[in-house]
Amino acid sequence: MLPYNSNKTYVRFQPIFLHKNIEKLKDKGLFPKHGNLENNTIYLYEFNIRNHVVNFDLKIGAGEQEVRERLFEIYRKHKSFFNRVDKNLQPKWHQSFQKLILSENDIGDFIESGDTEKLRKILTEKFRELIEQDLPKYIQILESELL
Repeated sequence: MLPYNSNKTYVRFQPIFLHKNIEKLKDKGLFPKHGNLENNTIYLYEFNIRNHVVNFDLKIGAGEQEVRERLFEIYRKHKSFFNRVDKNLQPKWHQSFQKLILSENDIGDFIESGDTEKLRKILTEKFRELIEQDLPKYIQILESELL
């Protein structure tokens, strides 16, 4: 993972897979021909940090509409993974996948107890699931489209 434009509410990153396959993605029309990863949000991976919940979100971001539509169709073909792709493609940001990292109860329990070890355990477990299960599945789906 490589860090990407973040702020106090969103912690963003890009999988190394994108950097290694940028030319293939461009060839398949899954990335703008003259675009670069440094300032493009079509592939948007972020931890959305709110007062009451922390989610990992995968979105189709702003950019060339043709590329966004191709990506949207791939995600729709794989609805068993892309659990938020059912709606019509939104004009700027389209939520495609979401994973709960910390629930409202997890945060409330931490505020009440101050048990940092319990919180660390939950975060570690959810992050491992994301890195070891969810992102590899996502990469596998994209790789199948690059063949």
